[in-house]
Amino acid sequence: MLLGVVSVDKLYAADSTFSLFPSKGTVTAGKNFTIDVMIDSSGNNVTQARMVILYDPKYLKVIEAEYNASLFCTYPTDQQSVDNTNGVAMLSGFCQSGVSTLYKTSGGADVFARVIFQAKKKGSTKIEWNYNGKNQDYMSIIMKDGSPATNSLTAKPAGGVYTITASGSTGVDPDEPEFPSTGIATSWGVVSVGAILIAVGWLYMKLGKKSQSKMRTVVLYE
Repeated sequence: MLLGVVSVDKLYAADSTFSLFPSKGTVTAGKNFTIDVMIDSSGNNVTQARMVILYDPKYLKVIEAEYNASLFCTYPTDQQSVDNTNGVAMLSGFCQSGVSTLYKTSGGADVFARVIFQAKKKGSTKIEWNYNGKNQDYMSIIMKDGSPATNSLTAKPAGGVYTITASGSTGVDPDEPEFPSTGIATSWGVVSVGAILIAVGWLYMKLGKKSQSKMRTVVLYE
């Protein structure tokens, strides 16, 4: 009797994940803080990863957004944008299946992107993910290699909750940790994207219509 052979990768590969580090903390209004977007392919070979995070522009402003150019083969310019008016940041990497070496996490999760925020005013605010499980414009995905490729990001990633204390405050909320240094050394670099690109795309999404170790910085628009 012949038994089918199942590859170890397919047998043990789990769902891929995105996460925020740190996922909570306290910062003073007017100060900057850094959030790392972590990616773990969980044994999958990945052709494309796109993060789309949402934040409240009344409380937060993106000062700088960077992607880790060492993970993927290319970072299409029409998939990198930040909109401080609507509170949206999108970064994406891609490798062609069968042509390039696909991304696969080795060891612990990698830094996919690094976003520097400015805290604008006192209050509690969230950073959340735009996600519906589908490979659609302005939706977070991690596409696993296959024919066809499938989204291995099968659940909405957990967001973050952040406390902003008043400017000039002498203390922080004892129930919330202060922001740690990310402590992850990576080299980052730059790409420019027009404001109209994300403004139009975001409008379409809101209306429900179909729509080398280096780091690169996305130029921001108000």
